[in-house]
Amino acid sequence: MKRTTRFVGLIVVTALLASSATMVFAKDLNLIEANVSSRPAYVEGELIVRYAGKATIFDKVKIREKNSLEKIKDLPSNMELVRLPAGLSTTKAKAKLVFEANVMSVQPNFLYYPDDAITNDPYVGFEWGLDNQGQEILGIAGTPDIDIDAPEAWSLMPASPDEVIVAVIDTGVDISHPDLQGSIWMNEEEVNGIKNFDDDGNGYIDDFYGWNFFQRDNDVFTNAKADGHGTHVSGTIAAQTNNGIGVAGVAQNVKIMVLKFIGMNGGTTADAILAVKYAKDNGADAANNSWGGGGYDQALKDAIEDFGKPFIAAAGNEAADNDLDAHYPSSYDSKNIISVASVENTGLMSDFSNYGITSVDVAAPGGYIASTYPGSSYAWMSGTSMATPHVSGIVALMLGAKPGLTTLQVKEIVLKSAASNKLPSLAGKILTGGMVNAEAAVKAALKAK
Repeated sequence: MKRTTRFVGLIVVTALLASSATMVFAKDLNLIEANVSSRPAYVEGELIVRYAGKATIFDKVKIREKNSLEKIKDLPSNMELVRLPAGLSTTKAKAKLVFEANVMSVQPNFLYYPDDAITNDPYVGFEWGLDNQGQEILGIAGTPDIDIDAPEAWSLMPASPDEVIVAVIDTGVDISHPDLQGSIWMNEEEVNGIKNFDDDGNGYIDDFYGWNFFQRDNDVFTNAKADGHGTHVSGTIAAQTNNGIGVAGVAQNVKIMVLKFIGMNGGTTADAILAVKYAKDNGADAANNSWGGGGYDQALKDAIEDFGKPFIAAAGNEAADNDLDAHYPSSYDSKNIISVASVENTGLMSDFSNYGITSVDVAAPGGYIASTYPGSSYAWMSGTSMATPHVSGIVALMLGAKPGLTTLQVKEIVLKSAASNKLPSLAGKILTGGMVNAEAAVKAALKAK
């Protein structure tokens, strides 16, 4: 008998925001304008190109000559700073270069300023979870500093943090969303390999960006109705920052590995196990799991423990005590699971959120979260599904700042960051009694032995 699994956290989609920053809710216009910096975000006419490890000097010269690029200087980690030809914009050049076979990633040569501007992303003012200044979210005034202190954490990050792969085990993801460009994991062997052939020998043909276990193919996006949830989750973790559009993700050193196992009517445990195994076998550093259901399932628990890396899981949305009525997979006692409850912008625990003094570890922003949505759009969504990717983003920041952290170290630091950020509404409700804090977590990660 199949056991079905559903995602948790799709409590409400209250509105879609247009992808253009000029089309917004009138009541939020001043707030958005106040958060858009007039300073340039990057050096126009320059790009930083990271080449594949197998790329030779001749491969690099060939790419530069083909695209009329001038090398300015070499950078660490097989990167180059290049100058673009006159008349070619940074945006167009970046979009062109990402398809070169020996190019792993392309990014602008960003500019940094000694002030407190967050990003130039026009909807960042909606993201109270990153930086709560008391702004109204859909008419509800926030409580200042009820947030994860994302800007403070960003200021602590090394200039070249390690790239971290987060598996989003969920519905599919709209990988064409403009705010996710550059944030999607690519299986280089397949991308650069032979079409309709299993180039890397992992059992999946042309798994360029992950795999669709629900439909058993490599198409990781079906449509907005089916895959809005995974797209929203992914934006909270990794939406591009300082690209002049949309929202900002918690972490910029992250690539999303898309592992779809949930369809319109849920997903099976068998497919969940395959997704978790794929994450392990293909190098994911952590997994975001905004879903739950079914009952105690040893096979799934074994797969999670075999994964071994941080497995961040939503606590559920039944307003129930998980100590009394377990919610899986978040309630497994596996050492690599971090269970996440939801908090509102006022500091109150979300009225839908599950809790549990022994079974739920931490809380994170989960009420009315603005993030990416299919079709180059943005949406508000609420749930522990939305809280969970905030924690996954923090884990990515930690691993980028301090490569080599063990899973147990990551979990301990995340829990301590929450324990140092206690909220009255969480007292006696969850293990730490607090909301996660990115600044505290990154500081602790940098000091870890």
